[in-house]
Parts: sequence; C-alpha cells; structure tokens
Amino acid sequence: MLSVGAAAAPGRRRCGGGGRESSGVGHALHALGVTEVISSPLPLGRGQVNSAHGVLPCPAPATLALLRGAAVTGTDLPGETVTPTGAAPLRATGARYGPPPLLTVGPTGYGAGTRRLPDRANVVSVTLGEPVASPSAEDVVTLETNLDDVTGEVLGHVITRALNARALDAWTTPAVMKKGRPAQVLHVLTTPQHERRLRDLVLAETGSLGIRRVAATRTTLPRTFETVDVEEHPVRIKHGPHGAKPEHDDLVAAAAALNLPLPAVAARAARLSRRGHHGDE
Repeated sequence: MLSVGAAAAPGRRRCGGGGRESSGVGHALHALGVTEVISSPLPLGRGQVNSAHGVLPCPAPATLALLRGAAVTGTDLPGETVTPTGAAPLRATGARYGPPPLLTVGPTGYGAGTRRLPDRANVVSVTLGEPVASPSAEDVVTLETNLDDVTGEVLGHVITRALNARALDAWTTPAVMKKGRPAQVLHVLTTPQHERRLRDLVLAETGSLGIRRVAATRTTLPRTFETVDVEEHPVRIKHGPHGAKPEHDDLVAAAAALNLPLPAVAARAARLSRRGHHGDE
C-alpha cells in the first residue's frame, strides 16, 4: 500500500520528460509490489499558467481531465500546483483519496521541486505501508439490471469491460421475468468513486433502459502478495489471514509454457511459497 501526501502538489515540472517520469513511477510501483495507492486531496492553485498553447487558467484543461473523479481542495497558491505529470499516475493507479487506513508504516521518500513557495516546502512525500491485520469496512455500491435480450457472449464482454474499468467484481445470476421469460441479472460491484463510469458502461453495452443502485458496506481482510518462479515463469500468490491462492492467469500461462497440468503448476507454486523461494515482491 502506498500513501501519498503533498505539502505543495504532485508534479511541478513543465519541461519535457513527463513520459519518462510516468514510466518511472509505474516501474517503481511494480518493483515495490504496490497494490493500492491512497492520496491526500490534491491542492489546486489559482490564476493562469503559460503553455505551448498560450495562457491557460489553472488548473490546465489536461490536468482537469486527468483529475476527473479525484478529491481536490483549493489553495491560495498562485500558478500550477498539480500538473498532468503528477495527476497521470494517480489516475492510472485508481488512487483512493482520503486519510490512510490503519497500517504499519514502512519507508518514506520525499521529492522536492525547484519552485520556491512563500509559506511551505515544495515537497511531496510517499510512504510504503502494510495494512494492519484486521478487517476493514468500506462503502460499496452494487449496480444491477435485468436482461432478457442479451447473449452470453455480450454478457461476458460486459463483465470483462467492467472489471477492466475498476469494478470490484461483476457477475450474473439466472432469473425468470414476467411472462416466464428466462433472463440474467447483471451485477457490478464498485466503489462510489467509479459508480458513474460503470453505470454508463453497463447501459451503453447492454442497451438496458434502467439500472438499480444498492448501497452496502463491504468488510475485507488484509492481504499481501508475493511472486514465485516456477521454472523461470512468475506466478503471483495472494496471502490472506486464513490461506493463500495463486493467480489463475499466471498458472495458465506457466502451465502452457511448461506443458504441464494446471494442478501440477499450482502445487509447485505452493511449495515454493512455503519455502520462501520468491521472485519480485
């Protein structure tokens, strides 16, 4: 888990190199095994900023597009305090905004900008942490719609798209509608942050004329991840308080490459995990 706190703002450079910086952030998150990013609300400056397209209001249009769905707060700082380079990694990782949850604090890194601010350090801090081993509750929303004119192929496509759009889960259940028509109920579990995007996706992909919203609270247990190498093929393993499970897609890829049965690869991965033969964690 990664917690980001900004004294000024993430991303302060307007020169070239934003692509390299974003790629570096992605590589670092992968190398550190970060599974969730949490950020404090982003401070937005006021006034105008010079750009290749002339003078633009702060925040710039590109920044605002990347910040859709993010939590922000106004400041009295003049000029640009959040740039596209800073906003892009938060958008790409699906960062959650607010105070950090109960966790054990690990290493902390600091990044300082060259711009001098009158009343604060121009610094962003990033802290690695491990969730404390206790259940946590979060607000979730289930989106539901009844479908009696959609094929199984379309339902599979919608579920895949919903999961790629950061749904927590998606599934169908069989149902019988009025006049005895067989149907499927599509369920999409999401956080309130991604609800609108997933609602629009479901309506567009299914052609449904309506969708239900059911608010609930979800209790989750902490989990950690590791990677083991099964004959040089990486297999990620998820550990919870009561057991561990390898990632199915990794098992399928390794089994195909090694020409071995899936259960045999799963057994090897489990043995390597117990012995502590890890790859990148």
